[in-house]
Amino acid sequence: MTELHELGKLIKDDNTQADRYIPLSLPVDTSTHCQSPPLSMREEYGRTIRISIYHCRANLCEDIDLSKSIAYYRKCLSVHPTQLDFQQQKLQHSAKMALEHLIADQLKDDNSTMRPKLPSRTSSVSSGASSSCSMSCSNCGVEKRGMPVCSKCKSQYYCGVRCLKAHKPAHDLECRQY
Repeated sequence: MTELHELGKLIKDDNTQADRYIPLSLPVDTSTHCQSPPLSMREEYGRTIRISIYHCRANLCEDIDLSKSIAYYRKCLSVHPTQLDFQQQKLQHSAKMALEHLIADQLKDDNSTMRPKLPSRTSSVSSGASSSCSMSCSNCGVEKRGMPVCSKCKSQYYCGVRCLKAHKPAHDLECRQY
């Protein structure tokens, strides 16, 4: 993965035209208003490779780190489209759609999720010690520190929004008991 990162950096440094700015707002605007001079084959291939690298990295990060995934989809869209390969235009269209969905999900989740209450400063020493322990995700079993918890029952931990949504139907049956 680091080799792809280094290759992308080398190709980007070799590029003569600056990338586009892609805002973090909906709808995602990828329109280009400037006309660029004809590019060399080397630069066209460089763009093609960068689009592929950024799209690949965004896909890999989607289940691991949502913010990194969004950043890579934005980078994929920031590369000016190439006339060399129609598949790269499809990748950029796919990146645009994925970015719009991720931003919308993130906005929806930011507005609807309740953060668990932090323990008061007067809580016992034992509760402070337990907060340093890692918890496991109720859906996939991944262990992390400081995971979000169900706001109703405060007993089910999730590594992220995807797992919370995936486990919701099963958890709703348990959660109603509280």
